[in-house]
Amino acid sequence: MQHDSKQHELVAVAVREDWAAALSYADQIRELVRSTIAAGQASGELRPGCARAVTCCCLKQ
Repeated sequence: MQHDSKQHELVAVAVREDWAAALSYADQIRELVRSTIAAGQASGELRPGCARAVTCCCLKQ
């Protein structure tokens, strides 16, 4: 997809205009990162804290 300018532009428009598909995908990514951080916290690999806040910091939101 990196080299397909039409697909790249379509994705850029979807993100810029908050299309439902783009928002859903972003939500799925956030939840995946949050659950990974929470699992790391639960196992002691990461410091305890708010997994959602750490996710927002990691994803710059």
